[in-house]
Amino acid sequence: LKTADGLPLESISETPHLTRAVLSPHSERSIDVFQDDGAVVEQFRVSGLDQMMAFDCGAFDLN
Repeated sequence: LKTADGLPLESISETPHLTRAVLSPHSERSIDVFQDDGAVVEQFRVSGLDQMMAFDCGAFDLN
């Protein structure tokens, strides 16, 4: 999962070769994620979406 501006939040699956992924609202604060690799469909519920926020950590130098 990533924020709208691309910040990675959490990996919810390590399944390779996914052919489909669907996000479906479950409630105001959660979604269901369905993923399909052609053999198995898996479902994950992601909750606490109202607790996510974007932030700017500022600039830093890479040495």
